[in-house]
Amino acid sequence: MISGRVSIYLEPLVPVSISRSSAGPYRALEFVVDTGFGGWLALPTDMIQALGLTYRRRRPAAQVIGQVWLNCYSGHAVWHGEDKELEIIESDGECLLGAALLRGSKLTANFRPGGAVLIEEE
Repeated sequence: MISGRVSIYLEPLVPVSISRSSAGPYRALEFVVDTGFGGWLALPTDMIQALGLTYRRRRPAAQVIGQVWLNCYSGHAVWHGEDKELEIIESDGECLLGAALLRGSKLTANFRPGGAVLIEEE
């Protein structure tokens, strides 16, 4: 089970440990759970550089403003106690945890500042 909290802005936040490879070292970061984001994780450019993530590819994505191109990187995360290799998308803003990583999990959040956020493996 992964435990987090709801921010004063009513964002569900959870910690996830990220690394360049399964050998580590891992760095714990706080992510906003964004069920509208279909990817695994998104990180700002400076965090991708600090972690030394490996560039994988550019891929198109449809957005309201039209098609955009996203830089994608390889990374590892500790998810439900196990190392998981995944794709991390470069973002302009927050650290986001998307629906692809939530697959097979149950998300519960008490939407009030300081409320509990739980992600359980199903």
